[in-house]
Amino acid sequence: MFDLRNQLIPFLFTAVSILLFLGCGGQPEEPSPQPTTTVSTFPPTPESAPKKAIYHPEQDAAAEIKQSLIKAQKDNRHVILVWGGNWCGWCYKLHDLFENNEPVSELLEEDFIVIPVDYNSNKSLGAQYSESITSFPFLTVLEASGEVLINQRTEPLEEGDHHSPVAVLKFLEEWKPKPQEANTVFHDSIVQASRENKLVFLHLGSPSCGYCRLLDAFLWRKDIAPLMEQDYVEVKIDLARMEGAQEFAQQIRPGGSGGIPWFAVLDGKGEILATSDGPNGNVGYPVAQEEIAHFMKV
Repeated sequence: MFDLRNQLIPFLFTAVSILLFLGCGGQPEEPSPQPTTTVSTFPPTPESAPKKAIYHPEQDAAAEIKQSLIKAQKDNRHVILVWGGNWCGWCYKLHDLFENNEPVSELLEEDFIVIPVDYNSNKSLGAQYSESITSFPFLTVLEASGEVLINQRTEPLEEGDHHSPVAVLKFLEEWKPKPQEANTVFHDSIVQASRENKLVFLHLGSPSCGYCRLLDAFLWRKDIAPLMEQDYVEVKIDLARMEGAQEFAQQIRPGGSGGIPWFAVLDGKGEILATSDGPNGNVGYPVAQEEIAHFMKV
């Protein structure tokens, strides 16, 4: 703890052109000044302080939070703001735990979006979330709506000269979002599509699936998302995190197998119009020429 007290065709052609632009190769998978009134049990020294900056004073933190909340709403995740600075040794300790402790990093990847926020450059923003940000790192957990769930000092998560993985994991488990029910999410998307005279773009995926994350990122691109919103209700069924997701997938997907991501276009009555299953199977995130050709046909 570092303490500081005192539409479809246009869409398809646009999507394919961007995929081609990205390349159809193999598939993937200044520091702030140190405050003058600080108390740090383990301050970073020039020799021991990590060289890679975690915090970026020049970032538009408010804009990043806004965009992250939009993503969180789409993916049923919570947002964690980690207030601190590159002058804070304990901030590096927590960052290291977040990155390198497997149970912690997996839980964060599945259920949270983590945003390091440089406190010195965002004091007024910090005050909007809590008046008690006086020690670092300091955690603010937000619902996808932007509502503050908890502001948390990190002293209780410490154990000697590091943060306790057990305590941090317990904290994250307590404040992760409740799982959604797959059939309910699907039904709501059909109702919305019928009401708004749109189609449904349904995709099945999982946080551990690299191609799924690529599809998510593609659909969320600033040049793609507006095209989707014009004509589609996008809905993701998370096979790992939603209740009844595996059963839903077996019902909605012909054959029930073939890898993920898998997607389908449905009308406002829930009838399937097209799927990602091509002549050679599921195209998933289309990269090969025959996969892109099927994507265009869809």
